[in-house]
Amino acid sequence: MTDKRIRLSSADDVRHQLSTMLSDRLLTDVSVEETPDGLVLNGDLKEESLLVYQRMLQRFKTLYDSPVTVLDNVGSNRNTLPFVVV
Repeated sequence: MTDKRIRLSSADDVRHQLSTMLSDRLLTDVSVEETPDGLVLNGDLKEESLLVYQRMLQRFKTLYDSPVTVLDNVGSNRNTLPFVVV
């Protein structure tokens, strides 16, 4: 069986594709950062947005062959209160 995924040639290509996918889904609270270990996706999302993000990341892994490691550091902020206790 051959790999039908689209091969991305560089970390910049991967970052651009991830940024586009995040922007298309209005996931503006997620950033893409380059580290020595690969590209890291950072952010805190509400539960509904987190589900959209997880589906997007799965789709990325299904469609694209990445030359760099993509690390998921996105979590849910649902455990925080919607206000600040002073």
